[in-house]
Amino acid sequence: MKKKEAGRELKVVGIGLLLGLSCVVFGVFWAVYITVYHEDIHTELGLAEKASIAEKFVLSSGGGHGAHGARQGNGHSHIEGGLHGHEGSGMSVPDGMDAHAGHEMHGGHEDAHSDSGESRDMRAAHELLASAHVHAMGLGVLTISISLMLAWVPVSSWARALAAALLGTGSFFYPLSLIIAGLRTTALGEAGAAQSVLPMTALSVLLVGAGLIMAAASLIVWLFRGDE
Repeated sequence: MKKKEAGRELKVVGIGLLLGLSCVVFGVFWAVYITVYHEDIHTELGLAEKASIAEKFVLSSGGGHGAHGARQGNGHSHIEGGLHGHEGSGMSVPDGMDAHAGHEMHGGHEDAHSDSGESRDMRAAHELLASAHVHAMGLGVLTISISLMLAWVPVSSWARALAAALLGTGSFFYPLSLIIAGLRTTALGEAGAAQSVLPMTALSVLLVGAGLIMAAASLIVWLFRGDE
């Protein structure tokens, strides 16, 4: 009889136990996956980053050809005037100095900018992917623990089932939002990737928070209600 009662109580919060266990298993397999396929993931993130940089370069330079031509014409007239002025004053300008120096300055600035941008976004992407497995396992253990607690709290069955379901659903989807953000970071940047998964992240946090509040309320009601 006691076994049947225990089975009924556990069945009430069964959805929380199932989702919590799913989170733990997913966290373990995700940790193994990102370890085994680290180089492949890094390559894919790098390709996405290069494609994003190329697209931004095309968009930024596409609308400026006319203005660039006008500036180039004005630049030639200024350079010719400057050279004539230097010749008239007896000053000499080494051949190729201006073009070579300008190219080096532009190239150095571009390389420094691209290197720092790539490394920052790449690091952020790998950190998000790694944190997904930590959050999945942590939230999974939390969901299982609270579901087991709710199974033995003498409050209404629907309240316990709802609390376990809310907590388990939020715990399952939050790590997924971290993975999606991590895979999009090199293409969209940190802010863009976070913004792209904001609805999913906010909903997951809301569900986890609601489940925790309901679980705490159930425990408080049981503690202060007294024996009946």
